[in-house]
Amino acid sequence: MAAPLRKTPSVEKDLSEVAEKSSAMKTIITRAEDAKTKAAMKWQAAKVKVLEKAKVARAKSVELSSDKSVQATAASVVGGATVGGIGGATGGLLLGGATGAVLGVLPALFTFGLSIPIGAALGAGCGLLMGGATGTATGAGVGGAAGYSAYTRRDEIASFIEQVRAKLVEALGKGKCTAAEAKAKAGNKIEDARVKAIDTFTLAKGFVMSHIAAAKETTLAAVNSAGGKAAEVAKVTKAKTVEIASDKKVQVTAASAAGGAAVLGSGGAAVGFATGGAVGAAVGVVPAFFTFGLS
Repeated sequence: MAAPLRKTPSVEKDLSEVAEKSSAMKTIITRAEDAKTKAAMKWQAAKVKVLEKAKVARAKSVELSSDKSVQATAASVVGGATVGGIGGATGGLLLGGATGAVLGVLPALFTFGLSIPIGAALGAGCGLLMGGATGTATGAGVGGAAGYSAYTRRDEIASFIEQVRAKLVEALGKGKCTAAEAKAKAGNKIEDARVKAIDTFTLAKGFVMSHIAAAKETTLAAVNSAGGKAAEVAKVTKAKTVEIASDKKVQVTAASAAGGAAVLGSGGAAVGFATGGAVGAAVGVVPAFFTFGLS
């Protein structure tokens, strides 16, 4: 039989060291497991808290996004920022470009004029950025404030608009009533005037017709009377004419008057012709020097 192994002091020492190391490893492993478990628990707790906070934040976001005042304010902010940003960027671009070009004039002698467009470009870029940022911020602030104020006072604004609309409707109603009344009054006046005109025309027509009839009767009577008188005068005149024409003295007197008129007319014409010719010749002597004797 083989002899049993005996433990030497060095072997015992190595075994004791191995046992101590094994015990320390177990302690480390145990502590590591505990730390892992605690870390997992803390991670789980943190995860739960994060999820709860995320749910609360999500609910708050939904609540805010569903709020009409927030929607109105956000829309106003976007609109104001857009308008203000565009205006500010445009103004900054122009002002910055002009300023850069002016500043680029000074070194233009040394840069052969290149500093002017470069300065204008740099100034325009800086003005665009600064003007856009300033205009966007200002427009967003002003637009948001205006939108929020308008939404919070929407009831007052709606009430004011309703009052204005009611007053306009009332004024239009009064205007329509007044116009209808005026139209009715004008119609009544026109009808009264028409009736009065018809009555006046009827009276005038009757008056004129009566006067025309009276004048007609008077004219017929005058015509008949004048016809009778004219016939009598004609008979008397005819008889008187026959009587005068039959008288010998009247016949001789008429013949002598005709002969005397012919003789005296011829003599007067001859004398007038001679006298007028002599007078005209004497008058024409004065301007004869200027007309070469034609006058």
